[in-house]
Order: sequence, then C-alpha cells, then structure tokens
Amino acid sequence: MSLHDMYFSKQNKNYMYDLLFKSILQETGYNIQNDEKYINLYRYHYASVFHRIDTDDIIDLNREVLNSIGSLILKDIRQNSIQKPLQTELQPVSKSVSKSESTTPNQSSTTIVQDTPSKNIVLYSVQRLSNSLNRYNFAINVSFTEFMPTTLTLVKNSNSNNSGNSLFSNPNLNVLFNDTENIVFSVKDTNSFNDKEYITYESVLPDKIKCEKTLKVQIRNYLMNNPLETSDIYEIVKRKKIKYENEDYLCLELKDTSEFESGSEIGLFSIESDNSEINIKTSLFVKKVVGKYLLFEDKKLSRTLNALTSLDHNVTLNGKI
Repeated sequence: MSLHDMYFSKQNKNYMYDLLFKSILQETGYNIQNDEKYINLYRYHYASVFHRIDTDDIIDLNREVLNSIGSLILKDIRQNSIQKPLQTELQPVSKSVSKSESTTPNQSSTTIVQDTPSKNIVLYSVQRLSNSLNRYNFAINVSFTEFMPTTLTLVKNSNSNNSGNSLFSNPNLNVLFNDTENIVFSVKDTNSFNDKEYITYESVLPDKIKCEKTLKVQIRNYLMNNPLETSDIYEIVKRKKIKYENEDYLCLELKDTSEFESGSEIGLFSIESDNSEINIKTSLFVKKVVGKYLLFEDKKLSRTLNALTSLDHNVTLNGKI
C-alpha cells in the first residue's frame, strides 16, 4: 500500500482523531469526540498535512497531525475557556466598605469584568494597494492594530469562466493573514443576484490578527495553493472615441481583455506610485469586447485615469477591530 493510501485510509484517519480526542480530553477535560466544529477542522487540515510535509514515513505525517491540528484545537478551547468567565464571572464588593461608600439600590453590588468593546468593519479587495498582486493576494492600509476576521464573501459569475478557479472546488478555504496567521474558512451560505453567485465563508476558528499600518490577505484553496498568479490590474494603453457597427463608443485598449465580457463592470483609477492606494474614481459597464479593445457607452474620461480593474470579482472581508 502506498504512503498516500495508508495516510488517507479510514483506519488511519479514525485512529488519529481518536488519539487527538484522548490527548485533548486528558489535557483540557473537553470532549471533542463528537464536536462538529473540531471534526470539520480536523478533516480540512488532515489533507493539507500530507501535501505540506515532505516525507516517506507515515509516522512523520501522523506526528504532524497531532502537533499542528492538536495545537489549533487546544488554542481555540483555551481561548473559549478564558472568554466565558470574562463574560459571566462576578466579583463581590468587599464587605468592609463604609456606609458612605456603600452601593445605592441603583448601583450594582458586584463588579462585572467585560471584554474590550469591538467594532464591526468591512474591507474590500478593491481598496488594496496598487502593488498588490490581485484580488486574492493583496494588502490594505489600516488604522487599527488588531483584526478578527469573521466572514469572507467571494463572487462566482454564473456566466463566466470559473471552471478553472480552484477556490470553488471545495467548501473550505485557507486564508493567510500578514504572512503568519492561517485561518480556515468554510462555506456558510450562497446567494444569487444579477447572474452572480455570492458565496459567504465563515472562519472556523476566529483568531485575532496583529496589524501594523497594513493588513495582508492571501486567499488560497483547500490545498493552500494560490488560485491566481497574475495581476488583475490593467494599464490603459490607449483610449479614443470610435464608431463601431454604426454606434459611438468609448474605446479602451488593454494588453489583455480575457477577464472581461459584455456586461462586466470595471472601476477606473490612477496609479500614482507602486504602493499607492487604489481609489476608484468612476465605474463603467462593458458593452462589447473586440480583441484587445473594451467598448463602452460614449463618455468623457479624465486623462489622469490610467488603470482599471474588474469590480465583478470584488472580495468582501468582514471582521471586528
């Protein structure tokens, strides 16, 4: 039997989860044996261990399962065990308080220890720095120092070529934040609107990401591979007004138009420097794609607008700060 077959055999998978369950039960007193959350986490990372570890020995693979997946589960259990008392534990006021210091009927006789207030925030891949690779691998300027991602929404066009996008071949995603923190996201729900499918993923084990001026986001498939290796920012080579099939159009020439089709929405902006923030000034809908040319409704554009990107595939990242 090959190493692959041994590792992915039902016997080995069940054996390793049983070891995890017993070890974590012994260390924390928490039973994960039938916990759907941790079973899904185990299933997701189990496959990635095989592809990540270079070895010919199943013992090395199983050891990594215990170390890496076990650490993730333990971290989450310990965080939850800390957070719950903070939300519910009451500390009685000292009995030696004088009458002048005693509480009134409108005052609590106990002190409630609370979590630091958090604020919801929504980030979009189109807000990224212009030197970011693409919508799945980007950096955003931020003013906060800590970020907890909660959901991620991707767009899958029903009428475009998504068959080659490996992100949609599995219900799980792996997102790398600031080149250090990996968080697993799993499909939560799907909604359709205007020929587009909006797939929302929820973080399996929410974690806090430390930030310093920028937040880097790298969205990868369940095998931790990048779905897109090329840039999705297009420099406008030329622009002019033309007449095509007896209709007046604004024509923009690009080096590559393969991502676009009739009805695509594009956002135009100015690239001022390699690390400038993308600031969409206006958006247009493609009327026709003719070779390397995009045709739009005839409209006057500022000459400072020298680049564009698709708005149809904008990534939405929700979280707390």
